[in-house]
Amino acid sequence: KLLYDRESGALNKRGKDAFGVPDQVNNGYKAGADEIESKLTNNEQKMAFKRARASRWNDINRTTQQFVSSESRKYDEQVTASFMNNEQDAAAANFMDMDRVAMSIERQRAAVQQHAERNGLPPEALKMQMVEATSKTHSLVVSRYLNSNLPDADTQAKNYYEAVKETVSGKDQMAIEKSLEE
Repeated sequence: KLLYDRESGALNKRGKDAFGVPDQVNNGYKAGADEIESKLTNNEQKMAFKRARASRWNDINRTTQQFVSSESRKYDEQVTASFMNNEQDAAAANFMDMDRVAMSIERQRAAVQQHAERNGLPPEALKMQMVEATSKTHSLVVSRYLNSNLPDADTQAKNYYEAVKETVSGKDQMAIEKSLEE
C-alpha cells in the first residue's frame, strides 16, 4: 500500500510531486514497522523481525530512490523543454526586436548548457542541442516575417535569414529557403 496504492502510493506521484517520496516512504515504513514490532512478545521474534525489516527496507529504499531519480530526470526534461519553447515563442513574438531575439537565443543556450551539465551529456549532444535551439528560433523568426503584414516582409525575411544563415541547420535551411521562394 505504501508504494503501490492507486490513490496514495508513493510510486504514483509524478514530476515534482515525487521529490518528497523518500521521506513519505521512510516515515510510512518506519511507522508501520514500529507498530508491528511493538506487538512482538519475545526477543527471538524481535531479532527475526529486525533482520526482515532491514532487508525489506533496503528493497523499498532502492525502489524509491530509482523512482525518484527517474521522475527527477523526466521533470528536468519537461522544465527545460518548456523553457526552450517559451523562449522560442518570445523570439517569434518579438521578431522585429533583434536584441530580444538574441537574448532568447542566449537564454536557450544557457539552459541547454545547464541541462547538459546536470545530466552528464557529451559535448556532441550539447553542440547538437544548441544548434537545434538556435536554428529553430531563427526559423520561427523568418516565418513570422513571412506571415506578417509588413509591406516589405519578404525582403526583411530574406535579409534576416542571410544574416543568420550560418547558424541555421541544414535541414532548417532547406525549409526556410523553400518558404522564401514561395
